[in-house]
Order: sequence, then C-alpha cells, then structure tokens
Amino acid sequence: MIKKIRRNWLPVALEALAPWFANFTMKFEEYLPTLGLSADDLKQLKEDNAMISWLAEAQAVAEANLVGFRNFRDEALYNQSGSPTPMTPPTALPPQPAPLTTEIIERLVRLVERIQMANAYTEGIGAALGISAPGGGEVPPDAVKPTIQLFPAQSNYETAVVVAGRGNSDMFNVQSRTMSSDSWTTVKSGTGKSLNVTLNPTTPGQPEKFLVRVQLLRKNQNYGQPSDPAYVTVAP
Repeated sequence: MIKKIRRNWLPVALEALAPWFANFTMKFEEYLPTLGLSADDLKQLKEDNAMISWLAEAQAVAEANLVGFRNFRDEALYNQSGSPTPMTPPTALPPQPAPLTTEIIERLVRLVERIQMANAYTEGIGAALGISAPGGGEVPPDAVKPTIQLFPAQSNYETAVVVAGRGNSDMFNVQSRTMSSDSWTTVKSGTGKSLNVTLNPTTPGQPEKFLVRVQLLRKNQNYGQPSDPAYVTVAP
C-alpha cells in the first residue's frame, strides 16, 4: 500500500530528494561515531541512496525517451519523400542498483527519529544532515553533482542531453571538447530536464567523437560539481 509520508524537512520532488539524500548519507557517515549508530545503518542508507539516485536518473531518461518516441512517431507518420530515415528512439534505462530497496522513506523517518534522540545530537548536526530546516534546508553545493545521459541523433552533429540530480540549480551549461583538446566550450544553456545540442566538428562532413559534461548554475554562478564527462559520437 502506498502512503505518502510528509515531514517539514523532507523534499517531496524526486529531483530535490536525490541530492538531499546524497548529502544526508555523506553527513551521516561523518557523524556516525558521534551519534553512536551502527555500521548496518550506514550500509542500508547507502543502498537506499543508490536506489534514489537511480530513480531520479531513470525518471529523467524515461521522460527523454518518451520525447524521442513522439518525435519518431511524427517523423514516421508525416515525413516527406527524400527525408532521412528517422532514428529508432532509445528505450533502455540506466543499470539498476543492487539491491533494489523499497520502503525507503519510512525507513528514513525512523532513522531521523533515532538520530534526534541520540545524546550527542545537536542543532548543528541537524542542519548539516538537512533535518532541522523546512524542506530539507539548503543542500551544500559541494554535495550536488548531476548525472547525464547522451542520445546522439542520426545527423547534423546533434545529441540530446538528459540531466538528472540538478539540486537547487536554476540553469545548466552543456560543455563539450574534442578528443584533441583539453579545454571545455559551452555549447548551449538549458533549464529543463533535457536539451538538444549541436556540436561543432573539427572536420566538417566527418563523424566525430566528443566529450560532453554539464555544469549547473544558480543565479548565473557555477553551482555544485560538473557532471562526469560522457563520450558521444555524432554524425554530419
């Protein structure tokens, strides 16, 4: 049975919950000796954190897949003669974590209650964990690191970039570099969960491999860590 659990410190939206939970897990490990809780608690928390991270990434990819399917549907139905053959849309989700955990929020609430009952608990610890401020408080920027998925188009050096784990950012820059370069170039900026970008080839007319990453922004300032770079090969 599904029953939504609400707490004033608990983010509701999955995109906000994922970075909050990552910070909570990191700080819990830091304060574990102080609070006197067990290594089993930490092990379970890390498994739950992996599950939430996967859910956030899988949700973003699934939504991008749906957009890709709708585009493929329209191209298959309505393209004119001589148009390029539409690319079959991706359907795969990112690899699932092991194990797949459930009852995560109920278990989290019980853990928070135990933390707050610990003799060594302080408001400072609560603030660091994000359990003493409404809505989970402000997740420290150094705990926010987005993940990306790339879906190259069939032509025009285009790729779709799906971004998950955006924390409290309000924008992001898609950055790329060629395999022969050490410097990153901002290709395009976006505000949603996905963005189509066109990469600039070194040799026009030839396929080329690029590294792509995302840098989050908040109020036009860099926010959090850049995503891990991902490879993509795009065609003319």
